[in-house]
Amino acid sequence: MENAVQYPDERRKTERVLATNLVWYKVIPSNRDDRVPGEEGIEEGICKSFDLSKGGMGLHLTNPLPVGGIVFLEIITKKNTISALGKVVHSHELSDGNHRAGIRFDVVPPNDVSSLSEELTDR
Repeated sequence: MENAVQYPDERRKTERVLATNLVWYKVIPSNRDDRVPGEEGIEEGICKSFDLSKGGMGLHLTNPLPVGGIVFLEIITKKNTISALGKVVHSHELSDGNHRAGIRFDVVPPNDVSSLSEELTDR
């Protein structure tokens, strides 16, 4: 893949490509009550991706995501909307106050697996 991204301490099992897509996300609440007092509802929002692979994606957000949290994602591409359920494997604040998070896909519906493969091939 010509837009493949390589990092010196790469631990991923699948190759990533640069990808700027709009992504709608929704944090799925855990079984335990670990919310901060005063928080209401379930966190959701729209953000941008910065890379994508068969195994996960990187997100650029205005708010942090909880490491270990489960998120439902709708990835908007030129041809399709790809759904995925994943786990936040890392999240950190950037110098400008925004945040980056890494998501590992745990579930991608079978019909969306082919759309994801096509999206990666087209890059």
